Amino acid sequence: MSNKKLAILGIVAVFMVLWAVVQSRLANRRTIQSDEIAYLIQGLDPAAIGAIVLGTGDDAVSLKRQGNGFVVASKDDYPAKTSEVNSLISKCLEIKTTQLITEDPKNHEDLEVTEDKARTVVKFFKDTDPNSTVLAGIVVGKTEELGQGTYVRMLSSDEAVSNRVMTAPDVPWFADGAMSYIEQELISAKSDEIVSVTVGSP
Repeated sequence: MSNKKLAILGIVAVFMVLWAVVQSRLANRRTIQSDEIAYLIQGLDPAAIGAIVLGTGDDAVSLKRQGNGFVVASKDDYPAKTSEVNSLISKCLEIKTTQLITEDPKNHEDLEVTEDKARTVVKFFKDTDPNSTVLAGIVVGKTEELGQGTYVRMLSSDEAVSNRVMTAPDVPWFADGAMSYIEQELISAKSDEIVSVTVGSP
């Protein structure tokens, strides 16, 4: 067989491999009706949330409910800023999805929706213990190849639900540092009303 024929066969083989890869990806992609937009998280009652963990590993921010508000557990239970906590919860609940991409966890790493590769991970717990059962959560992965959406996954105690990867056309930005959630204004007073300040030490 001549070198020319071998080269042609090699090119054909490369195209066949590429075609197989494309077909494999398409086989794992199941599209919902384009006008069927659904919220990623449904039915979560914010009042039932006992703890929130944002991020993973040593950089994770842990918030736990205390009274009517939250404290930053990862910062010695310092009071958390209510507006930021409410904003975090609202952003998660407002994520809308348009397509089901895959239900196979083997595809999670490629789509960057594993907890170690994700851009954002937020978990909501019923109890104040962040090691308890997850009520719900989100994992935000990479942007679609055509840039028309972002891969997202809902975390749930139901494994089948947690395995589903969806696309979301609009995913908000999440502040991921503990300082973003710490209440820095514990006392509010007008400067002209302050007569004296006494600082004591334990």
